[in-house]
Amino acid sequence: MNLTKFLRKNSRTLLMVFMSLLLVAFLIPNTIQGLSSRGRSRNLKLGEAYGKTIHTTDIDFMRGELSVLRRLGVPVPLPEGALLECYLLKQEAKRNGIRISNDQVKDWLRQRGVTNDYVQKIQDTTHLPYDRIYSIVGEWMAVLRLADLQTAAIAPSLPRQEIAYRDQNQEADALFSLLSAEAFLDQVPEPTDEELQAFFDQWKSVPPPGRAGGSETELEFGYRLPDRVAVEYLTLDPATVTSEVTVRGTQVRDYFDEHRNEYARVDTEAVPEPGQQAPRIQLTYEEAQDRVREDYREFRAMEMAQSIVNEMYDEAALPWHATGHDDDGFVNLPDQQISFEELRDKYAEKYPVEYARTELAGEVELRRVPIFGRSNLTEGTRRLPAARLALRVKGIINDANDTETRQQGPVLNVLEPAPVVMAPDPMYKRWAYQAVLFRVVEVAPSAPPESLDGIRDEVVSDWKLAQAFELAGQHARQLAESAREVGLEQAVADATELRDILTASEQAATQPAEENAPPPRNPQYLSNLEPFASSGLTRNSTNVKPRVGRTATLAHAVFDLANETGEHHAAAVPIANQARWVVAELREVKPIYEEPFKQQLAQSALQVRRQEIGQFARGWFDPDSISARTGFEMSEELRRSRQPREEAEESAPDEAAS
Repeated sequence: MNLTKFLRKNSRTLLMVFMSLLLVAFLIPNTIQGLSSRGRSRNLKLGEAYGKTIHTTDIDFMRGELSVLRRLGVPVPLPEGALLECYLLKQEAKRNGIRISNDQVKDWLRQRGVTNDYVQKIQDTTHLPYDRIYSIVGEWMAVLRLADLQTAAIAPSLPRQEIAYRDQNQEADALFSLLSAEAFLDQVPEPTDEELQAFFDQWKSVPPPGRAGGSETELEFGYRLPDRVAVEYLTLDPATVTSEVTVRGTQVRDYFDEHRNEYARVDTEAVPEPGQQAPRIQLTYEEAQDRVREDYREFRAMEMAQSIVNEMYDEAALPWHATGHDDDGFVNLPDQQISFEELRDKYAEKYPVEYARTELAGEVELRRVPIFGRSNLTEGTRRLPAARLALRVKGIINDANDTETRQQGPVLNVLEPAPVVMAPDPMYKRWAYQAVLFRVVEVAPSAPPESLDGIRDEVVSDWKLAQAFELAGQHARQLAESAREVGLEQAVADATELRDILTASEQAATQPAEENAPPPRNPQYLSNLEPFASSGLTRNSTNVKPRVGRTATLAHAVFDLANETGEHHAAAVPIANQARWVVAELREVKPIYEEPFKQQLAQSALQVRRQEIGQFARGWFDPDSISARTGFEMSEELRRSRQPREEAEESAPDEAAS
């Protein structure tokens, strides 16, 4: 009887307990399975250091710590994915007895302008205790302190100071004459099909040279296509919905109170201190009311447009939430998807939503796409350009499970909606102004062109330039040989054949391409041939003025002529990334004197020490150096996991260079 009364009295409580037990029984197997699979994926033995075996589970926490360090502006001179190296550096500092207290950390952060409010924001997002945040910074400051202690012993020797002083201050008196490859293009015949095909085959697998044009000693070309994707995107310009915004007086006043510092005028009566800006006077709400109202209306329109784009993202991403991941870590494609054009049509009934799609394009071309090209995904203090995020896609990235890959940002599947990115306003007053929703719709990994047909004109132009550069080199070497006998000025005066070639080429280049069109700019082939001097030329000169410009090799080539015998010292020096040759004659290496050296000895020593400290720091934080110092022995598991990547880099150097 008592049991019956008890059951009746507590029936509701017992029912809740029973349902809870069922729920736990239902969830536990999946939880255990998830933990088990997660453990298997992270249970990789990395190696041994300081007598301890290191697994991936031992360094996983470094991911969060590095995020905290970067958000606080703590320098971490290592790549973002270098979790193992960061872990080893921390262990090294501990074993050397370097300790930084939390009070020291707080003082250091305060000196760098990190406020308590900012630390609180990090605590709110990471849920780490304040003491743990400070200890994370302190442990890494210990790493930096140990490196500083090592650099304190660096003292440059007197011979190194003398060499540094010489390279910086000793000047050469030299004459230069310039020959441009373009001046000899008219001397180059049309290539045969065999010559053109051979030239294309030579350079088709090489990425195009960078802005500097590559090597100074040899012309470099490249036709390998970069990684390319086609994207489609949706966006809504906040300026188009401003009329939809309703503004109330209380909202405007609240906005003013939150952004009071933005409303001030210059004090025209005050006289600023030398080098200082004129003081500003804070405006009252009544004085700034009209401006505040417009600013708030723009702000609300921006929020409204972003909210609409976020709604479109939620709708587009919904089918992807329950598809799971494949073995390579990419989200599986859902059975049904929502078309971006359908989304545009749906929302365009009420808002002027814009839709666009690009052709296959690399990162450089994607950055030129309106709105999309200026957009970024903000993660903490890091901005990932949308053009780069679009290339983090299956087909270009093969393993989305790779830790280093994940550290660098999201990884997408084809047709998967990317996280919403933000473009700044046209005046760059706000970095997060216009929201953009995009996805990759087509992928083309880096590869050589299938044939030269599509780029024939470019290949013909490059082949002719290569031949013209060789012709210019022949004339430059002949001119240098003559200059070694009679001097550069007389050699140029005697080069009548060369002058005739340059005169004809210059006249042809200045003829209008069309009738009544203004003549093109004179290339000045003849005036550049006339010898000219360069003032202040030292061994460290990397910008030779006038006319020559940036070059890393010319100054050293000129000073090397001091070792030549004979009355005149001259040489032909290629600057291939400018498609030009320089004929240089060294007339004198000016002496340097002991007294000025003694006066500048301290400054010279400081400069050399800075260079040596920089070189030491690069070596100290080099992964191989870290492994050697800490005695890290790589495990066979880690060696095997890295081997496929290393083999791929060795077998495809072009891809690595790209």
